[in-house]
Amino acid sequence: MRALENVNEEFVQLKKRLIELVIEKSYKYDENPIFKLSCGRMSNYYVDCKPLMYNNEAMKIISKLINQYLLSIDDKVDCIGGPETGAIPLSICTAMNNKNINTFYVRKQSKDHGTKKMVEGDIKEGDNVIIIEDVITTGESTINSINRINEFGATVIGLIVLINREEADIQNTILNKYNIPYMKSILRISEIKNYDSNKKMNNYTKLEKFVKDRVRYDDSWCSDFCNFNNGAGDCLLFGTPKNHIKNHRYQECIDIFKK
Repeated sequence: MRALENVNEEFVQLKKRLIELVIEKSYKYDENPIFKLSCGRMSNYYVDCKPLMYNNEAMKIISKLINQYLLSIDDKVDCIGGPETGAIPLSICTAMNNKNINTFYVRKQSKDHGTKKMVEGDIKEGDNVIIIEDVITTGESTINSINRINEFGATVIGLIVLINREEADIQNTILNKYNIPYMKSILRISEIKNYDSNKKMNNYTKLEKFVKDRVRYDDSWCSDFCNFNNGAGDCLLFGTPKNHIKNHRYQECIDIFKK
């Protein structure tokens, strides 16, 4: 399997910004496993890519990163696409900046009218295809797309994943099994978790220093702190507007970084 990543400073900065946008718009975490995944399992974190994939800035970054990966592939790539609906905006934003690639998507089930096709788009028999996924957990939807493409008569030569939850054995269950030489995860869930954790720790440290440096401790201190640090008046701990002071007092913030 070839490495698709051509590391440079622009790539590093784009990836960092994309992680920030994922955390801002799509990444959700709870101490308890309250999120039900598509596979039916419960998890304490969830990535809802829809807000991310319909954000202008995020999609420009994603398009640049995907096309950078595609440049590293020796084989000719004719089409990029994957399971509906996540692959649709990802493939289109890629093709908008790559004149040599067409797009398609794989239906979850065929319509009961019209052509009743499972694979829709500008794809032909014999095409070299890249499957793209927004989030991969078990790999079930990816395998279904690969099988549909094989039935159609095209050849899957690669897999690109926007966010890899790092739970599936992709190498053995997908790449080796279907003889797919190219694979790249744009982001791994461990990268998102680590960045989010470090960001929160940095905010706690800043907040703790601010509190210690304050002469007075009253209901206005937290609002003052938030306004001072990020201008918009958002709470650095809770991410809510500055009127969050109605819902908690400074002692709650102190308790957080004492845990």
